[in-house]
Amino acid sequence: MDIAGMIIGALLGVAMGVGAGWWVWGRSRRTLSNQVVNMYKRLTAADIERQRLKEELAAVNDARQSVDIDLRAAVTSSGPPAHDMSVVLEELETQPDLELVKGIGPKIAVLLAGEGITSLNRLANMTDSALNHLSIRLPTVAERIEKEGWREQARELLSPSRSHAK
Repeated sequence: MDIAGMIIGALLGVAMGVGAGWWVWGRSRRTLSNQVVNMYKRLTAADIERQRLKEELAAVNDARQSVDIDLRAAVTSSGPPAHDMSVVLEELETQPDLELVKGIGPKIAVLLAGEGITSLNRLANMTDSALNHLSIRLPTVAERIEKEGWREQARELLSPSRSHAK
């Protein structure tokens, strides 16, 4: 072999070595890149799942607090809230006197009945604590009860002197 053949052989060997090295390095680089991408996807999916679980836990806590508030309101008010709308509507039909209070129409009467306030008597005897609990669920209605004096109107409508005047 002459020198030219040896140089060509050496150059071919170097070229093949560089090519093989490039192929292996590029392949490992792609594998590493794919591993990084897959790890990022798993971390992102885990973050999304963690956030979903946090929101679900918050919803459960809100529901539990709502139930706690309902139970406390039932203990402190004149009666437990009626959640079955057929019962609420039946009570409204048998006791339509809530609408005698100025400012209470059929829609508000249904909202109040849904919270257990189905009669003038229950409205008149509503405690401040029960009103505070109502302000959490129906803030606008609770504000109107206080501002427009619905409890006082109910007491006046229930007073014996008023019933004899009719």
